[in-house]
Amino acid sequence: MKDHNNRPDFNHWQDTNNLPVTSQIKRVYSSFYEAPKTMLMVSMETRIYRASICRYVAQLKDENLIVEVRKGFCEISKAPANYYSTNPKYFEDDDESLKEVANE
Repeated sequence: MKDHNNRPDFNHWQDTNNLPVTSQIKRVYSSFYEAPKTMLMVSMETRIYRASICRYVAQLKDENLIVEVRKGFCEISKAPANYYSTNPKYFEDDDESLKEVANE
């Protein structure tokens, strides 16, 4: 039997990561709804692991509830990243409207 007393200290994540998954995905959905963001930006804002956010984004993509708005550089990491949104105004097929919104 393994000794689980020597686990890493993740107390700074404990408050949010013990919430039910449905609560976490709702918070991720809401964060992406406010404005286009990268997964890292949502992770820092919600204090949910980025790996979990990546999984939630994949689930939301499967249900057509999230869209990639633009590619750019993350405001936090300064690395190339995709900006996503769950706001319906970004789901339009009109290329011109997407260009206008992406330049906001």
